[in-house]
Amino acid sequence: MKRVLIVLISLFMITGCGGSDIQELDIAKASNTIEESLKDMEVVSEESLKDIYAVDTSLFTSFVIKQNMEGEMYAIILTSNKTMSKENMEAYFNKVRDYNVAYSPEQVKLIDNRLEKEIGNYLIYIVSEDSDKIYQDIIDNM
Repeated sequence: MKRVLIVLISLFMITGCGGSDIQELDIAKASNTIEESLKDMEVVSEESLKDIYAVDTSLFTSFVIKQNMEGEMYAIILTSNKTMSKENMEAYFNKVRDYNVAYSPEQVKLIDNRLEKEIGNYLIYIVSEDSDKIYQDIIDNM
């Protein structure tokens, strides 16, 4: 009887103590964390996203997309439709890439190797030489 009880308690502890996946992200806090590494970031206006890049921002519950003059950029998006939002952002990055092919070919590699991560219903994109470190900083500061 004691063995059965010990086994049951052990099972409950193992399943109950399993780590929970992070599902929530504070966009403002994550944005501040990113901007500790990426300097002089400016908001890409919703108007530009729609008119120039044909991004359907109605798919996003909340978002921030910023870039700087060095070609670094990031996007943090809360969405209930990840599939469509990912397709939207893929098209956005393709247009940014096409622009950079002619004017800034060194940025094409950064865009092609951008970091793309998901946390719950959040999509995170980082275009930078240090994107992995920046993403880890976001996780560490959650």
